[in-house]
Amino acid sequence: ASRSLVFRVAPVEDHPAERASSAPGVHAEGSPGVDIWLCWGLDDPDAEKVTFMSREYGPQVPRSLIAPLRKMPFGHLALWGPAEPVEVTKLYVE
Repeated sequence: ASRSLVFRVAPVEDHPAERASSAPGVHAEGSPGVDIWLCWGLDDPDAEKVTFMSREYGPQVPRSLIAPLRKMPFGHLALWGPAEPVEVTKLYVE
């Protein structure tokens, strides 16, 4: 896959853009969203790198930037993410 899954959090009845939208499920820019990346090697403590998106062709990121996972606030939720999210994103998009 060339793109990550995107998880959006916005209660339909509480989100102003949803109420104004004529199409249910369509989210306006700026609504909260999280990319969900498939990872290989994360469960192997001896793996030096973690591979995203595609086991064969996905970008590889040093495990030291991923683990230990950290809890990050996201609206009214808390999500687990990489230890160094900015560095991981930079490596992913390069």
